[in-house]
Amino acid sequence: MNSRRHLSLQEMEVMNMFYVKESINDTLEIKVEIHDDNVFTTCPDCGVEICVDISELFSDGESDLYGTAIFCPECSKSRLEEF
Repeated sequence: MNSRRHLSLQEMEVMNMFYVKESINDTLEIKVEIHDDNVFTTCPDCGVEICVDISELFSDGESDLYGTAIFCPECSKSRLEEF
């Protein structure tokens, strides 16, 4: 007898989410779903927080989390003016 069962659509939706996970201590762990409106970075020049659409960021197929810096609009403008 096959003990495997098919998952419901609701169960599959829960399993297919992307999330970050952080252990707070030995008994507490938090998971936060990643959406297009809850991913942030800071501008490497001024430190302002920037909301990032990661689907747009990675749409070129070449970006990565560790080698990518995103500048705020003001710092981007001043950097362009330097050229």
